[in-house]
Amino acid sequence: KAPPSLAVGCAKCGRRSTVEQVRADYAGWNGLTFQCEACRSGDLAEWPTIPGHALDRELKKGGQARVFLTRELASGRAVVLKTVRLPWGIPDEDVTRRIQFFQREAALTFSFRHPNVVETYGSGIEGRTLYVALEYVPGGDLQDYVSKNGLLGWREAAAFLMQALDALSAAHAAKIVHRDLKPENLLLTEASPSARVKVADFGLAKNFALAGLSGCTVTGMWGGTMAYVAPEQLTDFKYAGPSVDVFSLGAIFFRTVTGAEIYEPGEPSFVERVLSS
Repeated sequence: KAPPSLAVGCAKCGRRSTVEQVRADYAGWNGLTFQCEACRSGDLAEWPTIPGHALDRELKKGGQARVFLTRELASGRAVVLKTVRLPWGIPDEDVTRRIQFFQREAALTFSFRHPNVVETYGSGIEGRTLYVALEYVPGGDLQDYVSKNGLLGWREAAAFLMQALDALSAAHAAKIVHRDLKPENLLLTEASPSARVKVADFGLAKNFALAGLSGCTVTGMWGGTMAYVAPEQLTDFKYAGPSVDVFSLGAIFFRTVTGAEIYEPGEPSFVERVLSS
């Protein structure tokens, strides 16, 4: 059985378990190596352990990313950690590409500061977990605000989106295009009409002045959120410029004021409609 004085690390993910946890999960102990329940069940998306941070709660989970609210131990401030877990068994070139995407997001957002952009504090790799430390914005996002308060008047919507335009003006001046603007990526410092807007999630951002040189986006790829995507983003995602962000903000304005989307994604001819619009 598990020696009572031994601290055991999972042979697959490296996460350490107390003796009590090992005993509770006795089936995972074979006397030589220990594999935690999460890894044996195939769930590799467990809460990560990031040095210098005490995880409080999970804020969001989607795609390959999980987002946590943490307390930074050195300063005591609230910090958001965006994490991506590298799965096992994928080719080395896929691992390299995923790391490049993640590091590019951190580098782009760290490269400029603006009052209406979520601040990036740092990034790193811990085991197979990639993470970016971000400013915590407590007021929720624009989608939450509309859901709770109803559709916005055009003046209120314009006041929010003009702040986002200020942020994008700074990003575009730094040769950075966001490429995935949507209400969920416009965070509010408070849930009120006087809130400051903070543009978040530069996961698909690109330095358009260096388009085609990084190797992270290949010809034929496309990305974004279909309800807010510009036609040229579908046809030329790799070389998409600032105009796609302006288009997306217009689509967000339309949605928050009317409740409708500029496209109806459920229609069979959706992509054709986008390309012909």
